[in-house]
Amino acid sequence: MCNNKSMTLEKCNEVEDLQCQKLLTTYDGESIRTINVSDIIKIGENNIKFDFECILDSGSQLLGMGNQNSFIDVLYKKFQFKSQHKIFSILLKNENGKLTIGQDYPNYDEITIPFDKHSKYYQIDLATVTDDENNVVFQPNQFENYQIIVDTGSTLINMDSETLQSFQKSFAKCQQDIRGCPQELNYDGYQCYYYDRIRYGYISNFYETFPEFSFNFQNGYQYKLNAKDYLLNPQQDLYCLPFFDHTRNYEPKFQKTILLGQPFMNNKEFYFDLTDSKIFIKNPEAKQNTLQIRNLSDIVQNYYIYVEIGLLIGIYLFYRKYSVQIRGIFRSARTNQGFNPYA
Repeated sequence: MCNNKSMTLEKCNEVEDLQCQKLLTTYDGESIRTINVSDIIKIGENNIKFDFECILDSGSQLLGMGNQNSFIDVLYKKFQFKSQHKIFSILLKNENGKLTIGQDYPNYDEITIPFDKHSKYYQIDLATVTDDENNVVFQPNQFENYQIIVDTGSTLINMDSETLQSFQKSFAKCQQDIRGCPQELNYDGYQCYYYDRIRYGYISNFYETFPEFSFNFQNGYQYKLNAKDYLLNPQQDLYCLPFFDHTRNYEPKFQKTILLGQPFMNNKEFYFDLTDSKIFIKNPEAKQNTLQIRNLSDIVQNYYIYVEIGLLIGIYLFYRKYSVQIRGIFRSARTNQGFNPYA
């Protein structure tokens, strides 16, 4: 929604500008009104003016980040980064997150996940998903029937009901464990499990009762997703599955959408290479030689900036046109997602 409390927010003139208001279509076809505005974002001691669109209607749909990178383009122009590729990275952890802009990836020739540069979203070419019992959890019969998107805008992993049921079958793995299955609980409509410390001891033993998923891509790249990363922890000793049925409003003209949200990205650093349309993934280093920029004059050839996401809640208002790619990180879960496990 538009941040009407901002003293620097400027809205377009609806009488003079026929393009002042527009309609935004969300993933599954809902239309939401937007309005062209401008405001000031402060990074360090630098005030930068952005033009963007903010929403006028409260919607129940997933808005997401989208493959529209004007926000990154503006920062590259303002800060004159000298990275080999135009790139930014996102690191999400349960307690906070980090956005880094202008930092080169160590090896641009590495095999990784390509995304469709012509799509409005970071749409990827997932071939199959298998669990650690070699069961095929997901395999599209026709690729054109699906949009598979990496998206920080969702605090869950959203999918159609058929795919969701297939994922849920993998959680019968615990029935073969000598410790048995964890106690299953319902929390706010989500399938959750109780971590019995006496029964399991170390949390790693509890995690072992859950499946590990392998996301296999068309180019042969494989991404492992384990319980330590995908389980949500809304309360002490309560761990919930991140999968959410998001099938409403689908019509024949709309593809089924799988949104690989924050649980898919948790505890890994995702580099979005805008030059070659690729997503690189690596384990975060314990320490990084990162500089916090205070003034534009501080920029030199090898510097880049990062933003501690938890400190910048206020900039969520920069929607669709500029900072859609990081918007979801700055906001809590939308109403149709129930609870925010990362709050």
